[in-house]
Amino acid sequence: MRSVAPRLSSLLTAICGLLLAALLSPLASAQTDRLSQRDSFPLGSGSQLLCQVQAQGIGPALQSPFDRAWTIVCRDSALPIGTVYALRGSDAEVAARLAELRASKVDCSDGVMAASALVDGAAQMACSYRDPQLAWTVITKTGGKAVFVAEGFTAYQSALALAMRSLMADRIVEGELDIATISVADNAAFSRLQALTLDPKAALGEGYRRNNAGDYADAGEFFETLQQRIDAMETGSAAGAARIEPAEFLINRALQKSNLGEFGEADRLFAEARAMPSASPVLERLRRNFEGVHLINQGRYDAAIARLNQPVKALVDSAGALRNSLVISQPIADRINAGDRSSALLGFVDDLSLTEDERATIIDAQKRHLIATAQRLSGNPGAARAS
Repeated sequence: MRSVAPRLSSLLTAICGLLLAALLSPLASAQTDRLSQRDSFPLGSGSQLLCQVQAQGIGPALQSPFDRAWTIVCRDSALPIGTVYALRGSDAEVAARLAELRASKVDCSDGVMAASALVDGAAQMACSYRDPQLAWTVITKTGGKAVFVAEGFTAYQSALALAMRSLMADRIVEGELDIATISVADNAAFSRLQALTLDPKAALGEGYRRNNAGDYADAGEFFETLQQRIDAMETGSAAGAARIEPAEFLINRALQKSNLGEFGEADRLFAEARAMPSASPVLERLRRNFEGVHLINQGRYDAAIARLNQPVKALVDSAGALRNSLVISQPIADRINAGDRSSALLGFVDDLSLTEDERATIIDAQKRHLIATAQRLSGNPGAARAS
């Protein structure tokens, strides 16, 4: 039964993903052959793993107009996998500056600079990311008036080296990315790292995507780590904790346990979520659906249908209330009435994210999908088609 779970929660995330993608409408910008004048460039050739190098405009390492920095992002990682710097100053000055910046997250106390096998004429040092512990590589080479430093996760050291060689040559250097195969333990470590570092809402989306791909163990790591972050936020900052509902992470952890066949632990987590203060209409619907999936995973189809048919809180027409109370402020009116229409609305963006009402409506539709699944699996295809 667990094999159906990846399909069960795909509707909501798929639609959310499309709408989030619609928010991204980058402006076309002229690109040159010189990498130092480009905002970004692709990394590697002949590789199935796509990586991109993106210029950073600001950062604590950039102390003069001549300092530059680039972030490396890869398709299989929600986190940037490394950074390349081109900094003015002596080797010792640059090394001290970057050592201070990385000290809180990376331990290089046992690292020794030695000749690099990745970049000709460069020095290389092995370090360790602190939490979770993952191998970290630092590569340094002086080129022209700048000291170039590439550092990041050792599993991606071929990307670090290729980005560094390309930026030093100020052109795209051909080469394939040789990304190390990550063990199961390292996958879990990367999931925890991403959940700790990403914005909570972005991390929540990553957890959902892993669930939809059937990576239940990784998804569980995301939601468990996010739950710990929320607990810490509640203790240290009520304002920060108010952004998201902790129960959403808890019911997602329960769902991953169920998908992995750990039904007793899933029961405990769902019960803990039900004991929390009254949830929003959206979260109540999400919990109903997840508990339905949990029962379907166990083959308890009649119980799943009964749970999915239980009543939930009525929705409030928040969109209608907003329309009725909408007031155009004087600054907005001034901009609307400005003579130059091309610039009057610069800075305004369309908010294409789902409203709470829309999200609840989609989750209710997903409920019908789940009921149909339970009906089909219990041998009632006619009712399933109707649902």
